Amino acid sequence: MPNYSTKEAVAPFSAGQMGMFFWSTSRLAKITEEKGDKFELKTALYPGYELKDSKPDVMGLPAGGNAGMLLAKDPARQNAAWKFLKFATSGRGAAVVAETTGYMPPNKKANEVYLKDFYAENPNNFVAVRQLPLLRTWYAFPGKNGLKITKVIFDDMQSIVSGARIDEADKVLADMVKDVQKLLPKK
Repeated sequence: MPNYSTKEAVAPFSAGQMGMFFWSTSRLAKITEEKGDKFELKTALYPGYELKDSKPDVMGLPAGGNAGMLLAKDPARQNAAWKFLKFATSGRGAAVVAETTGYMPPNKKANEVYLKDFYAENPNNFVAVRQLPLLRTWYAFPGKNGLKITKVIFDDMQSIVSGARIDEADKVLADMVKDVQKLLPKK
């Protein structure tokens, strides 16, 4: 199987030409729409994790996040933006986001009150909610190169997973350590 980027994988997956696609639930609504009636789509818990065995100090999934910011200077626009942000983060607003994207709502009221029937009719969307006990803080490397370090680690791991450097995992690890150390702040 070719090693697709996420962007490249969406079309063949939605066409039923790929068997698996690992990605954020944020893409669930769009993929469900794009695949139409071509195949039955099933989401699953992240492989290798058992909810009953979740140990906060041993394993978990990094939680992503979103932010809402008010940048308007005009008081009328500030007021309108504030009203929208209050709605978007309310139980009902979070439910709308969950229904239209696949994202997991950031509050319990959306899940327990507004989305109960939606999840019963759309079990693929409920998988993310079931993984709540697995969520952990997203680790950020110190210093100005934090995102570069994450990219180095991702790229090196991907070189093994893709098969490009599968026979030299020890070398990849050594290279990764060296490259990350160069990017870490000096004391």
